[in-house]
Amino acid sequence: MKDGTIEVSEILKIETIVEVGILIKGRVIGSYPGYVRQLTEHGQVDIGMPALIDQEFPLIKGHSVKIKIVAPDGLYSFQGQVLEREEGSFAVEYPAQLERLERREYGRFSVGIPVVFQVKGKSVCTGHTADLGGGGTLMLSENEIKVGDQLELQFVLPKGVAGNAICGEVKRRMVIYLSQGEGRSYIYGISFVHINNHDRKAILSYLSDMKFTAS
Repeated sequence: MKDGTIEVSEILKIETIVEVGILIKGRVIGSYPGYVRQLTEHGQVDIGMPALIDQEFPLIKGHSVKIKIVAPDGLYSFQGQVLEREEGSFAVEYPAQLERLERREYGRFSVGIPVVFQVKGKSVCTGHTADLGGGGTLMLSENEIKVGDQLELQFVLPKGVAGNAICGEVKRRMVIYLSQGEGRSYIYGISFVHINNHDRKAILSYLSDMKFTAS
């Protein structure tokens, strides 16, 4: 790796999960989950989009996009122009290099779902999310933990989908004092330290379904 870049072939593979945004005047508009469907012999990358997302995705040939690649060890991105557009997919030129991004650049969606978590050596606790994305979550809980604590989280998604434990780190904490002496609660900003592709895909799939069902 040099200057925040990495060999493309190490990260960009078939079935890799991505997040797609449309570039308009240098700004990224929207955050849509997708996956690498095919790497063609003509130096193109075909990006597949879930049917529900594709119906709402205002993308045509010639548009510029920013593609964030969700890899096991972090988040990477590249920019390109749409070369071909079909129902359920689009194609861009294979990138010469990738840029490594900060985890905070993952898209986040407001959603409240149950969380079971545990700091190593301590009791199992519960909470729920205020927002959730590919790189972390904002979690509310009545249980006190410290900034810097490493913990394992398990998100209980609808329809019985529950992934493996995800390793996270508490980056910030806010105390909420409840009224009439009823105690206090906490809001934690948590960054994912390790999450496998299967669980990240389950989260992104749930978020995309939730987002467009509500719209």
